[in-house]
Amino acid sequence: MKMLVSDPSPSVMAYYENLMRTHGIGTNYKYGPPGYGPSEIWVMKDEHFDRAQALVRRYPATPVQQDGDWVCPRCKEAVEGVFECCWNCETSRPKKPNHFPQPTPRAAD
Repeated sequence: MKMLVSDPSPSVMAYYENLMRTHGIGTNYKYGPPGYGPSEIWVMKDEHFDRAQALVRRYPATPVQQDGDWVCPRCKEAVEGVFECCWNCETSRPKKPNHFPQPTPRAAD
């Protein structure tokens, strides 16, 4: 079993988990502590790892960003610009907008 991707955003992690499931790759989702650390997706079979990495590179999780959208500074969830607080943890919108982070793919060991 090898770690494929790590990210603090539940929506990004759900995207990758569904991407792997769609392509028949078994995964194990390890939850990080909310607001403190990223969650991880692990590929169950080592022989599927290279194909899983290729899928992550080919189909990156890029949050759809429109004017005013922001990233919660506490839980790192993407929030639409019409909202003044995070739907996930209720943190108020920051005064300065945050950039959308990219997930961190793991290199083959």
